[in-house]
Amino acid sequence: MSRPADDPAAVLRREVVLVFAVDIRGTWPPAGFEGGPVLLPWRKGQENEVTSDAATRDLYSQSGLVPLLWDPAVRLHRAPAEGESPVSSDGLTVDAVELLRLDRRSRASLAAMAHGTQANGVAIVHGRLSAQLPPVELPKALRLAAELNPQHKGGARRLWMNGVLPAGVRIAEGERKAVHLALVTSAAELPQLDPGQPAEADVHGRWLYHMYLATQSVPDEAAVAALLTREYHVIGGIRVLFGPRGLVTVATRPEVIDPGRQESYYAGSSFRHRTGYADAFALAKLQDIAVSAAEAELLRLARSEPRRVDVARLERTVLVLQRVYLAAGFGDNRDAHAMLRRQYEEAGLAGRVQTLREDLGELSRQVQTSESEKTNAILGLIAAVGLPLGTGLAIWSGLPSAGADSLWRTLLPVGVVILVLVTAFPGLRRLVFDAVKRKGRRS
Repeated sequence: MSRPADDPAAVLRREVVLVFAVDIRGTWPPAGFEGGPVLLPWRKGQENEVTSDAATRDLYSQSGLVPLLWDPAVRLHRAPAEGESPVSSDGLTVDAVELLRLDRRSRASLAAMAHGTQANGVAIVHGRLSAQLPPVELPKALRLAAELNPQHKGGARRLWMNGVLPAGVRIAEGERKAVHLALVTSAAELPQLDPGQPAEADVHGRWLYHMYLATQSVPDEAAVAALLTREYHVIGGIRVLFGPRGLVTVATRPEVIDPGRQESYYAGSSFRHRTGYADAFALAKLQDIAVSAAEAELLRLARSEPRRVDVARLERTVLVLQRVYLAAGFGDNRDAHAMLRRQYEEAGLAGRVQTLREDLGELSRQVQTSESEKTNAILGLIAAVGLPLGTGLAIWSGLPSAGADSLWRTLLPVGVVILVLVTAFPGLRRLVFDAVKRKGRRS
């Protein structure tokens, strides 16, 4: 029997993980942070105890992701001491903060981009919604927890979250909403969130709807059914739905501790939620950051007068990002891999990278053609100036009276010939005009 939707005790776990892009400018590691991912125990004190360190995560996935996701060079964590966890005005308690940045080579590539990147890393904030909130208020609380828009309530939520991050790390300029991962369980049955629903209504499906969209609006059956096409089918007393907004896991049976066990079945769900699932969304965010930075740099180059070496450098950067980050996966961790692949597909990264490479090829061709034309024009200019000037000087040196007056009389027609040649040939004329324009811009 479920409790009413306005009874806070109707929901036990109300865990939240927030993932969003950040701009990391300070020292690494920041004060108070330790190397590697946050350490979360599962089956603590038992023979089969698991701790979420880098080696264990790699063992469970067999994916070789340590240099990209879990090495101390790219991943740090901080867990506040007991009683010191930050608590927002909306009821979010922060249990741990993780920072994940691009690897050394990718960071160097982004730093070389003249446009200046808006993001170079990801923050993973682990927390929980207040136990005092009734279930019906949880979707709204989740929406506020993920709110990063500087225009929302004067940017109060964004300012608070920036305060949770260490000095030198700030929410990326273009970030407006955090991706949210939520897990809810109940000691009995989850209550019906929407009043007036028949007894046979899909309670868990509506929980997935409300928590994924973080909305309190009452949907019709068609809207719920449409969203549930995103549901990811797993076994073991849970229902999971994920997409671009994040992921929601809902328990389908009461959370109890069975005799002879120290923790409930859903402790395992919580562990996977905060480790493999969060890692999948963090890597997806890094992929998007890398591709967005390359797109912005391509646009900057297209609007300027790039050199061939600039285009070649960006081509190499895109190739490295594609081989290192975009080709990464979670191997044997089937659930995390499926989440990463769907994020990859829904962000359109494959198409964006293909367009990026095609546009880079076209830009490279244009730059090569332009540089070839400039080279030919320079050689033509040398010939247009050198040949008449050499001929004139040869004639002048053969004159009986090769003085200053005769030199100027010789150079005058030579100058006229040079002017006619430069004016007559478009390539030479464009080269001279471009040089004059560049000099005007510098002055």
